[in-house]
Amino acid sequence: MLKKLAAILATTIVISTVFLVLTPYIPSALAQFSWTDTISIYKDVTAVYTDIRKITNNETVSVDVRVYITFTENISLLEYYRLSANGTTFITISQGVVTLSNGTYYGLEPGQTLNFTVEAKGASSLSVDDIVKVGVKVEFWSSIPGDITGPDGVPDGIVDIYDLVFIDTAYGIREGDPNWDEYNIADITGPEEVPDGLVDIYDLTTCGKNYGKSQPW
Repeated sequence: MLKKLAAILATTIVISTVFLVLTPYIPSALAQFSWTDTISIYKDVTAVYTDIRKITNNETVSVDVRVYITFTENISLLEYYRLSANGTTFITISQGVVTLSNGTYYGLEPGQTLNFTVEAKGASSLSVDDIVKVGVKVEFWSSIPGDITGPDGVPDGIVDIYDLVFIDTAYGIREGDPNWDEYNIADITGPEEVPDGLVDIYDLTTCGKNYGKSQPW
C-alpha cells in the first residue's frame, strides 16, 4: 500500500449574498491538514476564485496529488462547479451530476506549488438562501520514477509489469500526436533527466532500473 504523506481537505460552497473572504493556506510541510472554504455567489453569475488554496511540496522527492469528493449536499442547485489547479481539473459537477469525481496531479516537484481555483455558478432556480456543500479530500503520495499505472489504471506504489507494458504501448508517441494526452504519463524523463515530449528508451530504461521498487523506497 502506498504511503500517504497527507490527507484531508474539506471545501464548503455557500451560495448567498455574502462577500468572499479567503486566506490562502501554505503548509510548511506535507502533513495532515484540513480547511473549509466559504464561497459566495450570486444567482446566474459565474464566480471564479483563483489561488483559493496553495499547497507547496516541501519534501525532498516529487509527490503525486490526488483529489476526491467525500460528500455533497444540494448540488442540484449548481449549474456547474469546477475545482482545478495548475491545468489539472480534479472535480467537475454539472447540473447536479458529478461528471469527474477525482483526479491526479503527477509529479509535484520539491518546491513546486499547486494553486487551486474554484469556478462555480448557481442554477437559474437558485434562491439567495440556498447552500451547496462539496467535501473534498486531498492525498499526497511519494512517487517512484516509473510507477505510472497499475491494475486500476493509476499508480499503485510499485514499478511492475503494468508500467512496462504501458510504456511499451506508448513507445514512440511524442507531444503533438493525437493520443499524446492518453499516454504522456509514460514520458518520465529524457536526455536532460526531465520529460522531453517523447516516450523513448530513456523512459523504458528508467522503468527497468526501478523495476520491483515499491513504497516506501
